[in-house]
Amino acid sequence: MLFNTRILIAGIPFAESEGTIVYTDGACFNNGQKGATAGVGVYWGPHHKDNVSRSLDGRQTNNRAEIHAAIIAIEQAKSKNIDKLVLYTDSEFLINSITKWIDGWKRRDWKLSTGKPVINKEDFEELDKALEGINVKWVYVRGHCGNPGNEAADRLANEGARSNVNGK
Repeated sequence: MLFNTRILIAGIPFAESEGTIVYTDGACFNNGQKGATAGVGVYWGPHHKDNVSRSLDGRQTNNRAEIHAAIIAIEQAKSKNIDKLVLYTDSEFLINSITKWIDGWKRRDWKLSTGKPVINKEDFEELDKALEGINVKWVYVRGHCGNPGNEAADRLANEGARSNVNGK
């Protein structure tokens, strides 16, 4: 089965067959509202010991959950000496932020092109630091379209959000 995907790279390009695949997702119930609860999901494969489902600390938003799921996956990969990671996500915001916009934000002292501050500055600084020493091929996969890895990461993220007591 084919899935709608788009690829962008942070680091040195490499063939997908040379990389290790991981799926990440973030979830947030009541996003943008009082009482929001968010969680992250990282999916390496069926019954994999490194799959992650956890609540998100701090400000509870879907975008932050997406960013932190990627950070967790990248840090896990680096701890296993993986230097080429193929990271599948359904967050175009995350991919565009890290492959297209972040260099401009840094040049403008973490300001958007409109002059307003980048809302998730600290989260993106953490992600940018995590990316040091690893090549990541960012692959956009449309969410909720039956991609098994994306669906598994989504389930893990939702479980993490359901378990979250920080946002209540």
